[in-house]
Amino acid sequence: MDKFSSRDIPKTKERDRSPKNKGVALNDSDFTAEEFPLSGWGPNFTPGDWSGTSDILLPDCNFDDIFASLSLNLDPPPTLDKISRSKTFADRSRLINGADRAEKEIARLQGEAASRSIRDQDLAEKHAKALHRTERKGRQKLAAIVNNRAAHFATEFGRLNEA
Repeated sequence: MDKFSSRDIPKTKERDRSPKNKGVALNDSDFTAEEFPLSGWGPNFTPGDWSGTSDILLPDCNFDDIFASLSLNLDPPPTLDKISRSKTFADRSRLINGADRAEKEIARLQGEAASRSIRDQDLAEKHAKALHRTERKGRQKLAAIVNNRAAHFATEFGRLNEA
């Protein structure tokens, strides 16, 4: 290992596959369709020219009969005079404004319900904390009473033993 050996390092990396092809490099191996049959694949299937018309066969029907049964009255509705136009506009405006008012009312009620549920949750949490605090204070008072009685008993018992 005393000597350094020089090696030629290529400047560019040789790729087995193109950068766009993220699949497995097959090293120019050819596979026939018989080696890897797909389930449901018909060997005689030809996809067509992919124009969209050769893929689906049109049904054999007479389109003239279909269009003949349609009414030929394709005239637009008659124009309304100014009075009926303004009445129609007013009716539609009332409907739109009513819907807007209803949406605002629904949003207001949902907001109130959400704030009410938040208040109820806060009250429940405060009640639980107060109950826990009261229980803790009650246990402390009970412990103080028991300690007081134990001390009183010890002094009385000590007096009885001395007598």
